[in-house]
Amino acid sequence: MGSLSHTIENTYPDNFSTERMKMKRNGRLYIDYVQHGKDKTIIAPYSPRMTKEGTAAAPLFWEEIKEGLHPGQFTISNVIERTAQYGCPFTDYFSLKSTQEMEKMLHLVRK
Repeated sequence: MGSLSHTIENTYPDNFSTERMKMKRNGRLYIDYVQHGKDKTIIAPYSPRMTKEGTAAAPLFWEEIKEGLHPGQFTISNVIERTAQYGCPFTDYFSLKSTQEMEKMLHLVRK
């Protein structure tokens, strides 16, 4: 996974970064390849986090991602209500899989 992440970063250095320190990313999108490897465990969607606020891992729709978004907005108290109101971003996961355009990514991998 690391080599793919570094390939993307090197091909599009203005857009992507594998730098873990947020202040060093300069507005680039972080590719967290460290947490997506063999034997790694990452929190599942809708799981509670160990915080005093009772936050939860809330999947988001793309249009929700904007300035000012904060993890504290999503808690075990509101995540179920939120899902009932807006639905789940993963609902169409498998059907959308077939519509993803992967040509650019595959080109990078096959270089």
